[in-house]
Amino acid sequence: MMGPIVNGRARYSIVYRATDPRTGRAQQVSRWDWESKEAVEDALADIVTQLGVGTYLRPNEQTVKQFLEDDWVPSLDVAVAGGRYKQSTAAAHRLHARYHIVPGIGAVMLSHLDAPTLNRFYVELLRTHVVKGGQLLSPSTVNGVHQTIAAALKDATSWGKVPASVAYLAYSPKPVRHKMVTWSPAQLRHFAATVAEDRLSALWLVAMTTGLRRGELAGLRWADLDLDANRLRVAVTRLAVNNKVVN
Repeated sequence: MMGPIVNGRARYSIVYRATDPRTGRAQQVSRWDWESKEAVEDALADIVTQLGVGTYLRPNEQTVKQFLEDDWVPSLDVAVAGGRYKQSTAAAHRLHARYHIVPGIGAVMLSHLDAPTLNRFYVELLRTHVVKGGQLLSPSTVNGVHQTIAAALKDATSWGKVPASVAYLAYSPKPVRHKMVTWSPAQLRHFAATVAEDRLSALWLVAMTTGLRRGELAGLRWADLDLDANRLRVAVTRLAVNNKVVN
């Protein structure tokens, strides 16, 4: 049946009665969000199939914004405590949700989110969103936003909010891999001589001779160093997350 007119276009709707496997209750469901009779017929066929094989879920009435802010973002603390995410990963997810996802697609119904919507969203981020200094978001940053969406929708699927994640059907930008530039032996010797009297000279020497990352270097303790065996053990890392140092 014909539904409301949105942005000058007619929307088609379907009305059906179904039993939600989660509750065992049969209810009448009305849905509208299709621009052609063919699209609504395909959607109805999918629903009939889901009902037949027992995978049907009643359409979620949350928006993307409501799901992220009410359910998913608050769960990140538990995910960190349980070892699923590092503090830095959870912080990145929170930033992506707050500054990019909610402003961009937060008003979209979670059950209506699809791959084309995500594709358009990523293009918009690449073309219009800027960071400090007036530069556009990099493909690597937009790929990070996509990873956050994928993680959120994976949980939404596990929690019975949506039947499947559409993130894996979208085309996210590939991260830009910059060519690694390293110092020459002469440059390393010059640096070592320059910092020889620095209070962190031992740290600089470890950095130059081991290739440890910044967080690994910052997490080194005396207990991790065995001078007799000439052995160094990386046990913890230390990172700055939201202007706080965390292990």
